[in-house]
Amino acid sequence: MKTFILIGLVTLCFLAVVQGLQCNVCGLKVAIVGCVQSKGTKTCNANEKCQTIKGYIGSAHVFSKLDCSTTDSENCNVTEKSENTFGFTYNKYCCNTDLCNSASALQLPLLAGFSAMIILLLKLS
Repeated sequence: MKTFILIGLVTLCFLAVVQGLQCNVCGLKVAIVGCVQSKGTKTCNANEKCQTIKGYIGSAHVFSKLDCSTTDSENCNVTEKSENTFGFTYNKYCCNTDLCNSASALQLPLLAGFSAMIILLLKLS
């Protein structure tokens, strides 16, 4: 009986090691609304890690994207700025533990979100 238990424990340990990294997935997370596309979790491939991309206009968080990624280490945890008049930037964050790209994040208060939207609309007109 002890042998069967030992074999069972070894098998469970092996399965835990073989299973890939689990990441939160959200195709598009709007700062005020939350995830609006492809919400859930996903098992990544062996060469992937969890990634969160956050987009900003100025300092206002506008959207996020959560998924598995093959992004190399030097392109993780960086801020990149788009060449446009809106001051759009995005940050890439990578991590390699289960569900480390948290689905929860600080969201803008409703008034701040509406203010950012009004400013954006005024710039467009």
